Amino acid sequence: MKRLFPFYIAILCLSLFLSGCTPGVIIDKLTGSENTDKPDPSPPPAPQAERVFMDEVAGRLTSFNGETLTIRSREDLYVFDISRAALECPKGLLAGDELSVIYEGKLTGTDTSTVMALKVADTLHKKPHLKEFTVTGTLMGITAHSLSIQVSDSRIMLIPTIGKPMYFSSGITLGRQVTLHLMGDEHLFQSAAHLLPPPDNKAGSAPATPKTSGATVAEAAADPGTQGQSDTASQEVTTLQFPLVCVLSVSDLEPFAPPIEKPTPADSEEQPSAASEQVMRCEIQSFQDQAIRLQPPGAPVAVDLNLSSVPVYFPVGILSGCPVDIYYTGNYNGVNFDGLSILRITGLDPAIQRSADISCHVSGAIVGTTVNTLTIRTDTGTLFTCYTRNIQDSTTNDHATGSPVRIIFSPTQSINSNIFTVLKIQDDTSP
Repeated sequence: MKRLFPFYIAILCLSLFLSGCTPGVIIDKLTGSENTDKPDPSPPPAPQAERVFMDEVAGRLTSFNGETLTIRSREDLYVFDISRAALECPKGLLAGDELSVIYEGKLTGTDTSTVMALKVADTLHKKPHLKEFTVTGTLMGITAHSLSIQVSDSRIMLIPTIGKPMYFSSGITLGRQVTLHLMGDEHLFQSAAHLLPPPDNKAGSAPATPKTSGATVAEAAADPGTQGQSDTASQEVTTLQFPLVCVLSVSDLEPFAPPIEKPTPADSEEQPSAASEQVMRCEIQSFQDQAIRLQPPGAPVAVDLNLSSVPVYFPVGILSGCPVDIYYTGNYNGVNFDGLSILRITGLDPAIQRSADISCHVSGAIVGTTVNTLTIRTDTGTLFTCYTRNIQDSTTNDHATGSPVRIIFSPTQSINSNIFTVLKIQDDTSP
């Protein structure tokens, strides 16, 4: 048996050698030890994307300047940059209206610098304070874009009227009583708690004598002491701008009852007599200092016509590009209105002449944009905001702040709103 032991050892070594085991592995197997080293761990998982936090804050509109919007929620004021937000406000932007600002990020107190506004929505079910109301005062100034009326011994209100119906039964005369039908918050209008000072206007706007209020929207709205102040608190006349309101009509008569004209008949071969009433269609070129500049048919240059004693009805405002009918007696000389007796002036009424393509234009410098709106300031200082989502044509892609543009819009599609429907946006090359 002892003789066979070396033989068995040799057989075992040969078997291990043929199996590929090294002497170290053989020793480990004989001693029962193993290599306990584990493979390198797999790389850590990629960090998950941070969850986007979205929320909203609701409040009543205090101010809007084209790119920033201020709302008041209870006692807090929130000023949002809405240049990357979409406006969804069918009735426009009315002071005191209940709005919801949907934003991305986390809001800390009233500091909105850490969030991005995505949408401004009109909460249609929260409008008990918005209604139609009337304001009567003395006409102090008028332009193609706004008018100012004195409503008390110490207060003049400057109100935008772009694209809104206006009827003056005895002509446009400063110092005459006029009545405005407005849609908005009557309490805010009367308290003037949210109003802005008017801009420096050119000739034909509000008189230069009244003193302008220096309070901003946020300051006035945040100060409860401004609520319900008596007009007798100051003996100086103060002009306050009320931009966030929808004007429904302006007239020197109450109720608003403009004349109903029949559509202009087709040209007849029969020549009317000088004593009979005739009609001439012109296009408005401009309006300033109670005078309208018109382009008569065939005339080499535009002609100015004073409106202080002529009944006028402008269904869509006194805007450049709008057609009007001049009713007159006499013989037109083909150059100007000399020798004519002007009976009245009536703009095209979309409610009667439905087939007429009524479009007007307004020019100004861009002061702000959102995802779907553009706001300009006209040469008379009035803010004009329009939707840009349905533009039919545009000759400019430059919507940078300060860029001069001409906006062609349809006033008939914006009768009940202070945000207008734009048709075209063009570079304004006028001097």
